[in-house]
Amino acid sequence: MFWAGSQAGAKLGSDPAAPPSTLANWQEFLSPGAPVRSVNGEIGDVVLDAADVGAAPAGRNINTGGLAQGGGSLAADRTISVAIASAAETLAGLINDKAVTPASLASVLTTLAGMVPQSRHVDTGGLATGGGDLTVDRTITVPKANGADVEGMTNDTKAVTAAALAATLRSMASSGYLRIPGTPLILQWGSGSHSISHGTKVIAFPVAFPSGCWQVLTQLYSDPDGGDESDEVCVVSSMSAASFNLYITGDSRPFTFGFLAIGI
Repeated sequence: MFWAGSQAGAKLGSDPAAPPSTLANWQEFLSPGAPVRSVNGEIGDVVLDAADVGAAPAGRNINTGGLAQGGGSLAADRTISVAIASAAETLAGLINDKAVTPASLASVLTTLAGMVPQSRHVDTGGLATGGGDLTVDRTITVPKANGADVEGMTNDTKAVTAAALAATLRSMASSGYLRIPGTPLILQWGSGSHSISHGTKVIAFPVAFPSGCWQVLTQLYSDPDGGDESDEVCVVSSMSAASFNLYITGDSRPFTFGFLAIGI
C-alpha cells in the first residue's frame, strides 16, 4: 500500500509540500501477514520457467547405450535396466547384450572346475595310434591287418580281425586248403580214383605249397573186388610243392582214395 506525504499517518494529498503527483513523494508500506515480497527475485505477475529454478525441461531426454536399456524424455517416469545373462548364456559366451552377475558367474566357475584342462594328454600304446593334448579333437586308431598281413606273419603293428582271418589262404571245399591262423602251416586235402593194377599216378594238390610239402597221408576208401582189399597197396613214392606221386599195386578194378597233406 502506498501513500504520499512526509508525516506518518497523514492523509493522502494533505501535505501541499509533497504532492502525490511526484513519484518521489510516494512511500511503500508492507501489508502485515504477507511475508512473500518477491518470487525468485521477481515481483508482480511472476511466471517462472525451468531455468528460473534450476530445473531440467520436460523435453530433455535420458538416453541409454551399451548394456543399458530404456530412457526417454522427462515428460514421464523412466526406468533404466540392464539385462542379466543366465548361467547357460554365460557359459555359451555367444551374446554381448547382457551383463554377467556373480550368480551366473558362480555357475560357470563350477562348470569350468569340472572340465578337463586342454593341456591334458590322451596317450596311446600297443597297437593304438593317435592321441595328443585336448586342444583339438583326437582320434585313436587301431590298424587292421588284412589277409596278406596274416599270411606274412611279420607285421607287429596291426590287429587281426575275423575278416582278416577269412581272407587268409583257404578254400573250404571237398578238395581244399587252409592255412592255420598264426602259423605258416597249410593243410590240403582231396580225393581221387585209380583203376590200374599197378603203377604211379601224379596227384596235384588243390594249390601249390609256397615253400614245400612235408607230409602226405592217404586213405583207401572203396574197392568193388569182392571185399578183398588186402592186395591193394597205396604208397606215396615222392612229393613236391605242387603234387605227390601215388604208387598203386593190386586189382585192376577202380577204387577211390583220400589224402591229407601238410606243408608250408
